[in-house]
Amino acid sequence: MIPQEIGMLKSLTDFVLSENNFSGPIPTSIGNLTNLSTLYLYQNMFSGMIPQEIGMLKFLTSFDLSQNIFSGSIPPSIGNMTKLMALKLNHNRLLGPIPSTLNNLTHLQSLQLGYNHLSGPLPENVCKGGQLAYLSVINNNLTGLIPPRLKNCKSLYRGRLEGNYFTGNISEAFDVYPNLSYIALSNNRFYGELSPKWGQCHNLTSLQISNNNISGKMPTELRHATQLQELDLSSNHLVGEIPKELGALTLMFRLLLSGNQLSGKIPPEIGVLSNLQHLNLASNNLSGPIPNQLGDCSKLLDLNLSKNKLGESIPFSVS
Repeated sequence: MIPQEIGMLKSLTDFVLSENNFSGPIPTSIGNLTNLSTLYLYQNMFSGMIPQEIGMLKFLTSFDLSQNIFSGSIPPSIGNMTKLMALKLNHNRLLGPIPSTLNNLTHLQSLQLGYNHLSGPLPENVCKGGQLAYLSVINNNLTGLIPPRLKNCKSLYRGRLEGNYFTGNISEAFDVYPNLSYIALSNNRFYGELSPKWGQCHNLTSLQISNNNISGKMPTELRHATQLQELDLSSNHLVGEIPKELGALTLMFRLLLSGNQLSGKIPPEIGVLSNLQHLNLASNNLSGPIPNQLGDCSKLLDLNLSKNKLGESIPFSVS
């Protein structure tokens, strides 16, 4: 347990108790440590509510309470910590809305709130300062549309929004992100067609949008996202053929398109994907032969073509 007397250390600039077995609440006297720039309490068994007094730490730049047992709501006073660059509250038992006062944190580069029970929308002005690189709100109960500030957040490097109830037309909710490496939007309620703009995210390595209500055809422009290693569009309502242009994505190791309404033949160009380890095209309307070229995917570990209309014999190159 952290004693109330900790508040007497008024010259303290760094307070680090991470990766221990500490328990109990954060004392309200923490608010007296007004010179703190770093507060790391992650990976302990701290519990109770985050005290409102935390907002008095106006020089704090890094604040990490992740992987504890904190409950209750996020105190709105966190919005007073305007120098904050990293806020990590993930893997707790926090509930209620994300306070709109987080809009004040214009220097924020990393916001990690995943694995809680948070509800309501994302703050309207998230990424207001144009510096947000890492946003993770995975596995909460968040709802609503993607705010325009996030759509235009050119600094975004990694985004994890999966496992919520976000909605809206996916072709309008996101734009071109020059730095984006990883984005996961699976298990939400997005609808509409995939935008060809994803192909302009030239640093994108992972695009995951499974289990939504996406419709229309796969954009051939995806071939321009040449760093793409993982593409998961499974469990949607995609139609049309699998674009042969996917053969240009030579770094691809996971291609998951199952549970759609894709039709036509499996493009032989998939055989060019020499790094492919996982290929799942199950539960579609694919027809014709299995292409011989699949045998060239020498690193393939998982191949699922079940529940289609494929015919003829299995090629010797595959067997």
